[in-house]
Amino acid sequence: MQGAQVALGAVADLVHVIAGRDRNAARLPRLHLDRPRFAVGVQLEELLFQLAIHHEIEAVALSVVVDRARLSGPPADQNEFEVLVLADRIARVPRLVEFVAAAAIERRQVHALREGHHFVPRQRGVDPPGAFEDSFAQFQQHPASMREKRGEFNRMRPMRVFISADMEGITGVCHRDHLLAGNPDYERARRWLTSDINAAVQGAVDAGATEVVVADGHATMRNILLEELHPQAQLLCGPANTRNRQLVQLAGLEPGRFDCAMLVGYHTRAGTPGGLLAHTWVGMAVHEIRLQGKPAGEALLNAAILGDYGIPVVFATGADDFEREVKADLGDDLEVAVVKRTLGPSGVISLSLAAASELIRAGAKRGTAARRAALTTAAPVAIELDFHRREMCDQAAEMAGSKIGERSLRFEGDSVVAAVELLWRALSHALREEGSFLK
Repeated sequence: MQGAQVALGAVADLVHVIAGRDRNAARLPRLHLDRPRFAVGVQLEELLFQLAIHHEIEAVALSVVVDRARLSGPPADQNEFEVLVLADRIARVPRLVEFVAAAAIERRQVHALREGHHFVPRQRGVDPPGAFEDSFAQFQQHPASMREKRGEFNRMRPMRVFISADMEGITGVCHRDHLLAGNPDYERARRWLTSDINAAVQGAVDAGATEVVVADGHATMRNILLEELHPQAQLLCGPANTRNRQLVQLAGLEPGRFDCAMLVGYHTRAGTPGGLLAHTWVGMAVHEIRLQGKPAGEALLNAAILGDYGIPVVFATGADDFEREVKADLGDDLEVAVVKRTLGPSGVISLSLAAASELIRAGAKRGTAARRAALTTAAPVAIELDFHRREMCDQAAEMAGSKIGERSLRFEGDSVVAAVELLWRALSHALREEGSFLK
């Protein structure tokens, strides 16, 4: 809870500054960290709300809360992250002061008219006697009105979406010839990939997204056609060697940076019976990966990494076998667009690009608008990696991990991110001559 305490300490400092010129500041609600995580978040949001309404604090002053909190580093748990995001949610709304001041004046004017009094807006930084008590009483009597205003704040704030894109689960893809440069159908499959991504981007925009970052997460990680990419998307690309992308298919993450994430074109994990193009990260090396003892595919691993940053996965696309896996791992309430039906390891019945785009766009819009919790993984985190061959395991152990079997390594960390970074360094080292996808 260190980061949360720093955030709340920054709020307290701000209250003390106000209290030096306004006796009413001492009456602001107290925060209790022993409450459930959502209750703590609501308390912080309410306190910031009261500060803004009753003291007209500049948005830049509220941002001090976030800046101070970030000095403590990444959040340690979901509770802590939600506190930081709720602070950031208010601090980064430029029109906050103007909006809440107008709302407060409007409420007080209505109240005054009802009581037969003439309301005179107070001067900046000066509260008439009893103003705080009067306004807070109105809030208690009309909580629905305040919730509506808070909803308007949320609609005004930027919404940032992260999309991690793979290729095996893309519409029409069924064979390795679709997946790697130099094969006959690769260039066609790149257009299908870009088409599915564009549909997901449009769905996010339809739901109010103001920024969408698309991370190319397949093989060379240079597959998406930039010239055909949705104009409101930004492209993150480049190989997943340990110099560029220590989190494999993800990069550019930080607390508060994104509101939600999507997994587009994903597939089932290594060892899935009859799974379409099934593998986990490096098919030529990895027999199985387990997160906290549970077999994990790329969707679960990436959702856990995103969860470390408090980013929930709200939407995914792929084949029907992937849908079964991802819902088992992340919950039946996850919005999934099934673009093809798996017949076997290299056979599908696929939707057309047009039909898939319509399905993906609608699902992405619903997913972005939905409220889902980020996946949380309790520390300490242990990830186990089984290799196909003993020689690869031995070579990987030279870099990181502890051997737990002839072909198995164990990686431990205080977070999923820390454990995955160790795993990826070891796995990359196991490929003595780096494969083309790492160059």
